[in-house]
Amino acid sequence: MPRKPRPSRFHLGDISELKQIGQEREGAAEIADVRRWVRIAKQTKTLAGHNERWDDVLEYFEEHGVEDDDLHLWRSYRNLITQRKMAIYNELLTLTDILGEDYYRLFFDSPLLKGTHRRYAVDALPLTFLGHSEDYYYTYTHAHEHPIALISIPRKGSTTVWNWLALPHEIGHNIFDNVIGYERELGKKIRNHLSTERFKIPGKRLPYRLPKTALMEIIWTFWLDEAMADIIGTLFGGPAYVMARQEDSCDIAADLGGAHITLWDVKGMDMMKHPVCHFRVCICTEVLRRIGFAGDAAELDLRWSEIHPRIREYVWFDPAAGYRELFRISRDELTRAMNMLLDVVLDRKIKVLNNNSLIDLIRYSPKEHATVLRIEDELTRPRPNFPKDAYPRMIMAASRFAFERSPSSADLIHVNAVKGIKKFAKKIRKKRKSSSRK
Repeated sequence: MPRKPRPSRFHLGDISELKQIGQEREGAAEIADVRRWVRIAKQTKTLAGHNERWDDVLEYFEEHGVEDDDLHLWRSYRNLITQRKMAIYNELLTLTDILGEDYYRLFFDSPLLKGTHRRYAVDALPLTFLGHSEDYYYTYTHAHEHPIALISIPRKGSTTVWNWLALPHEIGHNIFDNVIGYERELGKKIRNHLSTERFKIPGKRLPYRLPKTALMEIIWTFWLDEAMADIIGTLFGGPAYVMARQEDSCDIAADLGGAHITLWDVKGMDMMKHPVCHFRVCICTEVLRRIGFAGDAAELDLRWSEIHPRIREYVWFDPAAGYRELFRISRDELTRAMNMLLDVVLDRKIKVLNNNSLIDLIRYSPKEHATVLRIEDELTRPRPNFPKDAYPRMIMAASRFAFERSPSSADLIHVNAVKGIKKFAKKIRKKRKSSSRK
């Protein structure tokens, strides 16, 4: 005779309901964690100048929650606060903050930009922290619409001033995304300009059966954000910035197996965001030529051709299809497209920039270069006497020149550059106070 079923010892709830309640509790706990860390940020000496922004940080996460991309973003905020509270990296982060602010204000303090629509608060400034990456810088851009600009500094090379020449590139990302509508307006102008040309691209089986001109437009659409960061970086840092990018590009070329190689996952519709690393340097040297540094550009091009002497075309491979070759574009054709792009980027009047061109707003000048070269001479002296018209950004540029001229003096150059950056930080603070009164 079968036994009667025992009375249930469990109350079985609805799993989807239980999961939803659990997620709500986790979300509430995460927001409580944000509140705790924001309180700590307000009590941290090196973050005191940003207290008003921390209320906006809290408001942002209360509105958006802490999940997906915002979880990664929040961990970076927390990493930033932890490092500042512990004060272990204060000497380094104080310096990188100074440099980030110098570049940022050089652009956004321009009276030509008064009244432009921005994603950041007017008084928001970039803050730096040591990220988990050992090899690369990373910017949390305004696509997140978060209240404080964050730049992750790699631990590799963090004790060498001339390696911080990646900062103008990261500030370039912040600039390009901060001005509302800039990327959209510029991208449209570039695509319209490219569409007027016919480009020679060998092969009949191009991705998605695209016409060749349309393919060129798509390539530059994928590359635009990173190309703009390099263009702005060159306008900020001049030849020193390009020298630093040449070194970086050598490392990237080694990782990819060639400076002429780039990747495009056709099925996933995802191309590498940086221009092919050999050509990335060519973009920077062309910008130098256009702002009056043709001689420096020629020297840098010569060094680059000595490292990569036979690159005449660039090759796209599909990593999702066993690294199948997709197509090749000659250097001449890609250069032709690049020059069309630079015509628009550098010289066209942009509505969201108050009808100014990019060169109207920032441009590494012969006068600034002369100051940088004077600083270079001082960096290898036991007791440097810096020119009075120096700014922190100029000292960083000069450190690259000094290092390449006298690598055996690397320690002295770094120590002197640090002293100079700290000394001329007062200029930025004075400029900040005067602009806040206006």
